[in-house]
Amino acid sequence: MKKLLVIIMVLIFIDIYAKNVEYNKDGSITVTANGKKTKVNMDGKTLFGTDIETVTWVVSEENPVITFVYSAEFSDDDLSPRIRTIMTNTSTLLLREIGKNEAKLTDLKLVFSVCRFSRVGYCKRKGSPEFAITFFKGNKKYAELSVPYRDTVKDESENTLPTLIVRKALGK
Repeated sequence: MKKLLVIIMVLIFIDIYAKNVEYNKDGSITVTANGKKTKVNMDGKTLFGTDIETVTWVVSEENPVITFVYSAEFSDDDLSPRIRTIMTNTSTLLLREIGKNEAKLTDLKLVFSVCRFSRVGYCKRKGSPEFAITFFKGNKKYAELSVPYRDTVKDESENTLPTLIVRKALGK
């Protein structure tokens, strides 16, 4: 009986929420409360309106300096354990490949983003659920890579995606 009551309450909440929130083409939402409409910018926010944290870590402080960034600005979901694992495996593989290379490399920055739902903010404007990486040498963008978001949840993605990312990073 309690379970049924909880389900009914959730359905009522969803019905009320759906009537009070409009998803706009520009990625914002319009919320109606007490007869007043308020437009809310959803860049850097989850579908539920919570702020997404930008996460930056330095993979290598030596030559070359390698920095990874999980971008709140270009994502619509928090950094998940699965994406964190893909990024960690990418850093391990990238350091291994750079260690094999005798040539001096330019500093690298990889900016990761996830458009999981594509209903709000930048991801709404982008229009498709995807996992994307933008590659920089110094401050100059030199490549981009994106895969459908559904590919990140496959079991083999923790190994196949880092290989793909490292190849793109090193221009292979």
